[in-house]
Amino acid sequence: MKAIVIAAILLLLLPAALFAEGTIGVFFDGPQMHYYPQELEEFVGYVYAHAAPCQLTAVEFMVEIPMGILPGVVEVPEGSLILGSPTTGLSITYWPPLDIYETGYVLLASIPFLATDVCIQCGGTLADEHMQIVPVDRYPLPPFLGGTCWPGNEKVEMVGLTSIICPQYIAVEEESWGAIKSLFR
Repeated sequence: MKAIVIAAILLLLLPAALFAEGTIGVFFDGPQMHYYPQELEEFVGYVYAHAAPCQLTAVEFMVEIPMGILPGVVEVPEGSLILGSPTTGLSITYWPPLDIYETGYVLLASIPFLATDVCIQCGGTLADEHMQIVPVDRYPLPPFLGGTCWPGNEKVEMVGLTSIICPQYIAVEEESWGAIKSLFR
């Protein structure tokens, strides 16, 4: 009996991320989650949902963008309605619902970016900068990252992925184990 009570308590204490279904991430030039911008280069980040459990009718997310990268006007599929901005939180509705079953992933939005700085290898200051999908702060409601499913508009939580601007490669022979572990903050 004690084991059942302990198991029930542990189950209630698990973070919501363990129950989240699917992911949302920013990709560049194909299936890459890293990018090396040149000074004053315009490039596009494609926000995709992957492995969502249903056809999506809406999503909410925010993009943490590193210094030296400026976002432009967000583009969404035809028939969609968008509220907000990438840095303060986006709410996007879709009609018809986005079908994720055919390929396992679906394009949610395209965000043009302008690089006002360059990678450290080219004389700039950008090095291992994170561009991360995070929950939208909806005070007084709890933060939310996810979408709604068609036809009943049930909410589904999703996990945000991290892309890297100007990733730094570390040769194992030349660096300490601590330096290598610091890549995975």
